[in-house]
Order: sequence, then structure tokens, then C-alpha cells
Amino acid sequence: MKVEEINIKNELDILKQAKIFESKETTHSRILAYFLATKSDFSEKFLEKIGYKTKNIHNINVLTEKDNMDIFFESEDFVLVIENKYKDRNRKKQNSYSTKKEEDKNLKDQLKRYEKTIEDKYSNKKAIFVYLRPFLHKLDNKNWHALTYNEVLKILKNVNKSFYIVCSICPKRLLRHYYTT
Repeated sequence: MKVEEINIKNELDILKQAKIFESKETTHSRILAYFLATKSDFSEKFLEKIGYKTKNIHNINVLTEKDNMDIFFESEDFVLVIENKYKDRNRKKQNSYSTKKEEDKNLKDQLKRYEKTIEDKYSNKKAIFVYLRPFLHKLDNKNWHALTYNEVLKILKNVNKSFYIVCSICPKRLLRHYYTT
């Protein structure tokens, strides 16, 4: 998959940004990246939810699939990596030899690779890591903050009205699209 920048200046249609014909995980990541790229308080509230307080986020760059990271958010002071797991793994679709232990090890390895990439390329900035999935899931890795889709919905419900103006979409419709992707 290629790295794509979320550009809200030239294309405000959220569903086009999401490229809805791709996988649901990719679509969900693109929609969330779009929200993070808006010049609104959504990013601040998202960061506050995981315990990172900041104001006036400037010069941001939001990408999807950078170095295989679902969402990569860079500001002057920090980088934010979001690993989005759209749904729990379905064992029926997986190799019958795959076990939960192997799946957990693969996830741990994946998260460690992302940490190493950020450490190597962005050592001068604070690194923030978020593991996003539909249901709460505790991680053994203390560097990663666990967040659920419902928590993101709560953030969306509490953002400033300017967020919806920037997104050019009414709040109820926006929430419905986010929730149903």
C-alpha cells in the first residue's frame, strides 16, 4: 500500500478521502486521519483522551500507511502513530495452524517495529502510540494507549461546532458515517 497524505485543503468530501471501496479497516483509518487533519479541536481532544495535553497544534502532517502504520500524525513537537484493528481476528479466515499465542506475538512484533521506526526517524520528538479497536483490549506494551471506537465517537460528539464546518458535513451525518464504516 502506498503512503497517502490526507489533504483537506483540496478535497473536503470525507467519503472520497476515505476511498470507501477499500477495506473497512483502511476506510476507517482514512476517516479518522481526515478528522485528525482538520483545523479544529478534534486532535486536541483525541490527544487529551490518551493523557497528552497540547494546545494550538501547528504544521501537522497526517498520513495513512506510512511505513505500514495505519495513521501517522506529525506535528512540530510530537508524532502520533495509530494502529487500527477494525475487528477481532476471525480464526476461520486465518491459517488453521495459527494460534492466539502466535497472533499475539505477531501483534507485539508489529508494534515494536513501529516503535523502532519512530525512534530511528523521529528521536527529537515525543512519540505517542495508540492501539485502536472496537472493544477494549489490554496490551502488555506500556508504550501503547488502548482506545476504542466508542471513545472516539464520544470525542466527536464533544468537539467544537467549527469541526463540522471544516468537514463540510452535518454532525449527525458525520457520526453516522463514522459509526457505520
